[in-house]
Amino acid sequence: MNRFKFGVTLTLCLLLTGLLLIASVNGQTVTPDPIDLTGTALVSEATLTASVADFAAQSAPSGGTATPFMEGLCQSLAFRALDDVAAGIEDGLLSADLPVEAVTVSAIEDTQDCITFDVQRTDAAIALSTSAINDEAAIGAALQATFAVLAVSDLPLYPDIRLTVAFVQGNQQRSVTVGYDADFRAFIDAVADPADLLDAVTFYGQPPAAIG
Repeated sequence: MNRFKFGVTLTLCLLLTGLLLIASVNGQTVTPDPIDLTGTALVSEATLTASVADFAAQSAPSGGTATPFMEGLCQSLAFRALDDVAAGIEDGLLSADLPVEAVTVSAIEDTQDCITFDVQRTDAAIALSTSAINDEAAIGAALQATFAVLAVSDLPLYPDIRLTVAFVQGNQQRSVTVGYDADFRAFIDAVADPADLLDAVTFYGQPPAAIG
């Protein structure tokens, strides 16, 4: 009888020990494998980079502090068409009865973090049709009216503006390209006679020897 009780007791102890071991194994927290964790982090980073790049392609130029966690991942120049600025200029030129053929405005932006953008250079080009390409007074008057439109547009709000104004008649063209900054705007405002404006703009900024 004593042996029977001892055997039953031993069996129960072994079963209880087994159940405790099973419960302990089932309840244990699994430690992530370092390789799997690294792979997950890389996928997460790639997704974040793609999302930021997509945002950067649509963002407007802005200043601000670079985002530290993205620093070094994106250091490049980006081109962006300023269609709203171009549309405003075209509307102004049409309102001034100038025969517009085309207006384009674009910006080259620099970014260090793909989130904040700074405009480094602005390019603007205006093409006007004319039927008097050799008439200095007519071209000068159209040029003067064009500058008046630009002065009240959004273009002067942008930095380092490179402006080209072209007059087109058939396969002939006359154009001027200038740095459209505050000094240039003050210079053209001082030219009273439209007939002198084309020459004045053509030789703006050049040394006297080049003009002669």
